[in-house]
Amino acid sequence: MTPGQRCIYCDSPADSKEHVIATRFIDLLSRDPRGLNLPATLTVNVPSEPPRRIGGKKNNRGQPTLEFTTRVCEQCNNEWMNDIDTTAWPYVSEMIQGHQVALDDAAREAIATWFMKVAITARSVPHVGQPIKREWAKSLYEHRSPIPGWQVWLGKFDGLAPFWYNPQDVHFEIGQGVPPRVGHGKVIEPHGVLATCVIGYLIVQVLGIDGVGVVDAPGEPALPLIWPGIRGVVSWPPREYISDAGLPRWAQRHVGNPLADLPTVSPRPRTS
Repeated sequence: MTPGQRCIYCDSPADSKEHVIATRFIDLLSRDPRGLNLPATLTVNVPSEPPRRIGGKKNNRGQPTLEFTTRVCEQCNNEWMNDIDTTAWPYVSEMIQGHQVALDDAAREAIATWFMKVAITARSVPHVGQPIKREWAKSLYEHRSPIPGWQVWLGKFDGLAPFWYNPQDVHFEIGQGVPPRVGHGKVIEPHGVLATCVIGYLIVQVLGIDGVGVVDAPGEPALPLIWPGIRGVVSWPPREYISDAGLPRWAQRHVGNPLADLPTVSPRPRTS
């Protein structure tokens, strides 16, 4: 613990090590039918920096884990943050393994809350070091629910190294064209969260920028929007999936890539 370091959520002393992606999720990769190299290695792609590969190891219980960690207080770590993981676990664990799952309103809310927690917490990891606005942390800490105006998409990934994280600090501009994207317009909000994560067969993406409402960034067939504004049951996985080749461009899709240029793969139709 760095002297004087405070918890990003409650400002208590940061006396506990938080695994940004909980060990229980990483452990599922040991059952992946693609025969992954274990312990798993996480590739973290922070823009303007070389990719960082974080090697996995086994904890004292023999479970595969990963030192993609930061510091928070013990109470936040072991109570509400753990509760968010537990609530999302029944759905996220199935998608990591590629199993078909029906996501109702409660499921989608749990998944959105979980990944917003992952994305905010990851910004405090030392080698990521991206700004965390007090309003983001306060919203999660006080309400344990999705941050108003933030959006989450879910898709299926099918590639050879399915453990990948791309955190970005984005800003909101008004310029030519719709929707507003990073470009050459007037900056009206200097910091926002754009994060994309692959674990197993699951790819999940979040976008959140304060003070501008919901950004006009609709879902695509390969990465449908699941939060907010969706009602009823949504089936996962979608028919189209994202491969290794398309992954970096999907992670950048809100900062200038035309949606029409994003590559996807459709599964072969079944033969009788």
